[in-house]
Order: sequence, then structure tokens, then C-alpha cells
Amino acid sequence: MDTTDNFEFSEKITRKLVRDGLISRRITDDDLYFMGLLKRVWTDEWYVAQMCKRFRPEKRAVMLAFPDFNKIQRYILKSYLKLAPGVKLRVPVVVDRIHTYLGVTNYDKADIIRIRQIAYNIRRNSHKNVKTDQMIALALLEKISIFT
Repeated sequence: MDTTDNFEFSEKITRKLVRDGLISRRITDDDLYFMGLLKRVWTDEWYVAQMCKRFRPEKRAVMLAFPDFNKIQRYILKSYLKLAPGVKLRVPVVVDRIHTYLGVTNYDKADIIRIRQIAYNIRRNSHKNVKTDQMIALALLEKISIFT
């Protein structure tokens, strides 16, 4: 069975395509053709690898390890992963940073705590001289235990 047989656009992707003006709200034949092209590109490893090359290795690793994370969640994860050993980062400080740097007010503190725990789990299971992207690779190995 070919990989493309299992690929479907989620409702979230479809809404974003409409919001960005790439397809119309009422999907036309042209939209279907466009979506078919997207499907072909995104299910071919070569194309995906080439498109991902434009991102720094660290960002690419985070995006691949945590595909459901949005920009804010990746920022939170990165903030906790980059802490020096023994340094603490309190949730209110993260909330302030999100407001200051990303312009988002009243971000869910429970989400920050959840992501902080993921970062701590990654850091706990890595060695001192391991780079962040390697820590993310370790997280992939533990993904089931982290999210269940």
C-alpha cells in the first residue's frame, strides 16, 4: 500500500488552507487539484526532507518530535530545554515572556506546566554534553511514556 493512500487533510489543515486563501470555503475542482498536489508533495519523503532543510536542525527536531505543538508551545519547550543546570524558570515568568515577545495575553498556565514537565523529562534522560536536538531525538523514543 502506498503512503499517499493513508494521507488525509485534517479539519485543522483544511480550515487553515481556507483562512490563508489557498482554497475556497466551498471546495472547487481547482481546490481538489491543488490539495492533490499538496498530498503528493507531503507524502514523498524526498520533498519533505528538502523543505525541512531550510529550518535550523534544532527547530526541525522540535517540529518533528512535537508536530502538534504550535509556535508558542515550541517557544515554551525551548525556554525550558535551554536552561542551565540548576536554574529554575517559574510559570509566571514564562507567561510574561509570552506576552512580551509573542503578544499573547492570558496564556493557559496548565499548558506551560505540561510542556515544562515534557522538557524536564527530556533533560532528565539526557547527558550533560548532549545537544538539544539530540535530547528531542531521545524524547521521540519516550513519546509514549511522556504523553500517556
